Amino acid sequence: MLQFKVLILLVISVAIDGVAISSCTMITFDDEVQEDRWSANLRVKVLEPMNGVWIKIDLDSKADVLITNFGETTSTNNQNFIIRNPSLRVATGDTIEAKLIVKFNKLTPIPNITQIIVNGRIICPKSDENIDVRAQEIPQNQPIIGKEGCGVVPEAESLIFNGELSSEGSWPWHVAIMKINHPRVNYICGGSIISENFILTAAHCVTYPKTKTLLSTQSFLIYIGVTRLTDLTIPSVTISIADEIMIPSDYSPETYFNDIALIKLTRNLQFNNFIRPVCLWSEDNDQATITGRLGTVVGWGIDQRNTSFSSDLRHAEIPVISGETCKEKDDFYRKHTNEKTYCAGGQDGKAVCNGDSGGGMLFKKVGFSKTVWQLRGIVSLNRKQDLNEVCNTKSYAIFADAAKHLEWIRKTTGI
Repeated sequence: MLQFKVLILLVISVAIDGVAISSCTMITFDDEVQEDRWSANLRVKVLEPMNGVWIKIDLDSKADVLITNFGETTSTNNQNFIIRNPSLRVATGDTIEAKLIVKFNKLTPIPNITQIIVNGRIICPKSDENIDVRAQEIPQNQPIIGKEGCGVVPEAESLIFNGELSSEGSWPWHVAIMKINHPRVNYICGGSIISENFILTAAHCVTYPKTKTLLSTQSFLIYIGVTRLTDLTIPSVTISIADEIMIPSDYSPETYFNDIALIKLTRNLQFNNFIRPVCLWSEDNDQATITGRLGTVVGWGIDQRNTSFSSDLRHAEIPVISGETCKEKDDFYRKHTNEKTYCAGGQDGKAVCNGDSGGGMLFKKVGFSKTVWQLRGIVSLNRKQDLNEVCNTKSYAIFADAAKHLEWIRKTTGI
């Protein structure tokens, strides 16, 4: 049996302001409990080498989110959290240290820690039992980005309305932006990884409706490596926290012009087979160079029943339409398009829908040694056909032209 031995290094029983936050004696707490959060430190000394570390923390009631500097966090119920750090190599005698911040609804009871498990061994409450962790080993997804660069993926096996299902890892830069709505976390938009710590999405996804006012960074969780929105606990899925949100000063919530945003993450991503960046546009940014071409869009948009979001990630190829053709359709497109937007869609029953907002339109760039995917546009808006239909498959979708915003992107991110 494979066993990892751990020893609690720091043993302090703590209650803050008379509130017992944890019956676990290895936790030390910072300052006093705030009205909607508490922070603590976990320190564990190991007695045998570890090749990758995972920590499971159970609470006695739901929290909004658990934030840590130790690794990526996942949870299916916001009460039982798993923190993974698959790349951490720990030698005998080393100390594992993790900073924990638990944010909760101030109108609900303070979540208390009831159990902590490190690599299969229960360390709170104290236990002498070693658990076989072979069935729970962290997948060792070998980092590949340094070798292959951006925009490289396996060929997809199989959004987007009437699109094809996407296999796991087919679009490793596509992320799900989730909004915390007490007590639930709901999917709202897609986004694209463009570097180790930046996500590119649409401005209307991160602002209050019809305004330029940014939503709080604490409103969002970024789910990365996701293929099915109904299965967020598989090992390839990680959760990142927004550190800062940026939009162009000339974003217009009335016309959706310059509908582009950047989310900076609190921690750099570790690239692997399921998490990689897409390439930014490197060719001529004249719209004429893509007019008539098929661009690939990925997302969890309206399903084939045209009634609700698809739980499965889908992709579809849709044609780019000339600016003149788009504006000729009607006043809606004349109002919402300019030199920094373009239109696509309107054929074969395939359409970009509400749930696809923030995702990218991709084009293949064939090189001498490899083919890479480049991001040209960001899904901005589509027109409803009538009040009973949530997605109009006969209309064009409008994209923010990311190629026309490269200067702002590079200046903001330093890429």
